Amino acid sequence: MCVAIRWVNDDYDILEEPVGLMEVPKTDAETLTSSLKDVLIRCVLPLDQCRGQAYDGAANMSGRLRGVAARIRNEQPKALHVHCLAHSLNLCLQDTARICTIVHDTLQLVIEVVKIIKYSPKRSSLFHTVKSQLSPEANDLRPLCPTQWTVRSSSISAVLANYSTLSTVLELINETGRDEYAVKAGGLAKQLQTFNVYFGVKLCQLVFYPTEQLSRTLQGRDTTIQEATQAVLVTKDYLTNKRTDTCFSEFYDRVARDAQSLTDDLVLPRQRKIPRRLYDGVEAFQYRTPKVFYRQKYFEALDVVSVEIARRFAQHDFSVVVDMEQMVLSASNREPFTVSQHFRDLYQGDFDMGRLDTHLKMLPDIIKRYGEFTGVPLKKVTNIRTVCQAMKEKLGATGLCSEIHRFLKLFLTIPVTTSTAERTFSALRRIKTYLRLSMTQERLNHLLLLSLPQGKN
Repeated sequence: MCVAIRWVNDDYDILEEPVGLMEVPKTDAETLTSSLKDVLIRCVLPLDQCRGQAYDGAANMSGRLRGVAARIRNEQPKALHVHCLAHSLNLCLQDTARICTIVHDTLQLVIEVVKIIKYSPKRSSLFHTVKSQLSPEANDLRPLCPTQWTVRSSSISAVLANYSTLSTVLELINETGRDEYAVKAGGLAKQLQTFNVYFGVKLCQLVFYPTEQLSRTLQGRDTTIQEATQAVLVTKDYLTNKRTDTCFSEFYDRVARDAQSLTDDLVLPRQRKIPRRLYDGVEAFQYRTPKVFYRQKYFEALDVVSVEIARRFAQHDFSVVVDMEQMVLSASNREPFTVSQHFRDLYQGDFDMGRLDTHLKMLPDIIKRYGEFTGVPLKKVTNIRTVCQAMKEKLGATGLCSEIHRFLKLFLTIPVTTSTAERTFSALRRIKTYLRLSMTQERLNHLLLLSLPQGKN
C-alpha cells in the first residue's frame, strides 16, 4: 500500500509528499484502515487533523458502508472523501467502450495492429522501411496502454497518420509470410480497407483527445477541486456541443473525403437479421443509407461518454466544497453570502464562525487593495487562486483575516486525485528488481524516497 500526504503551507503552495510503501497481510478494508492509521501515528499526524481523503473506486477503499473511506469518516467526519477523479474518468471511457460496439472493436483492432508490428524486429524494420517511402513525417506507432484509457489518443493518431503504410505493410506480411502472423496480418489488412474501421478510428480520436487533455489537468498535483470541476464541465460541454446534426454532417463528410484513397467504397454495412426463434412478427429497424447508420454510432458514443461523465463526477462530498467556494467568491465580489448550517456543523471546531463572517465582509477591501497594488483592478473574482494571491501578496492580510487564511488552506487541502501515490507505486519497478528481492521493508522505503525528486511527484 502506498501512502501520500497532501498539505498546504502558509504561501498556499499545495504539497503532496509520499510517505512510503507498507506491506499489508490482507487487502480488506479493516486491515487497510488499521495500516493507514498506523502510518499516521508513526508520522505524528493525528487523525483529527485530516480534512480530506482520496482513493480509487475499489469496494474495499471507497465502499459506502464498510470501505476505508467510510471507516475514516466515522472517526473523523471532516475528512471528506473524493473518488480519484482520474480513475473516475477512466471508468467513464471504459463504460463507453463496453457499451459502444464500434469503439470497442476499433480499440481492439488498434491493439492488434500495433502488436503485430512492434513485437517483431523483422516486421518493425519492414514498417519503418515502407514508412520512410510513404509517410516519413508521420509519428511512429505507439502501444495502446491497456490500463490508462486517457492516454490513447497518441496511439490512435499514429495509426491514422500511418494508415496507408499499415495497409501496405500488412499486405506484404501476408504475402511473404507462412506463419500464423501472416494470416492475422491479412485479416487486419482487410479490416483496415473498410470504411467502418476508418470511421471508428476517427470517432475514437474525437472522443479520446479531449478526455486526455482533461486527464492531464486532473492529474496535476496542485489542481484544486474548483479547477477540476471547471475542467470537467468544459470537456462535457465540448462533447455535448459536438452532438448536433451540423457537427455530424461536417465530421462524416470529412471522414468520407479522407477515406476515398484509403478504404473501399462507402457502402451500408450488412445488418444482421433477427433469428427465427426470436422473431415476434415485428421487423427490425433497417438503415436506409450509410450516413443514417453512422449517425447512430456517432451520437451513441457522444451520449454515453457525456452521461457517464455527469454520473461519475457527481460525488456527494463535492456539494460541501461547492458551497465553500461560492461563499468566498460571493464575499469577494460584495455579493450576499451565507454560511450554510451544514458548514457550521461540520467545521464547528475549526473556525470561529462569528469572526469568519466578519473577515469575509473585509475580503472585498483586501481584493481592492491587491488590485491597486498590482495596477490591474479586479472587476470580478472568479477563482479561489485570485483570493489566495491577494491574501499572500497583501502584507498583513493573513494575520488580519486569520479565519480566511485558515479557510483557504483547508479548501486547498482537499485532494482531487491519487496520481502522486500512483506514480510512487510505479517507481517500484525500478527499485525492487530481481537483484533486490530480499531487501527489507525499511530499505525499500529508503530507496524509494531517494529515487523521488525533491518537490516533484
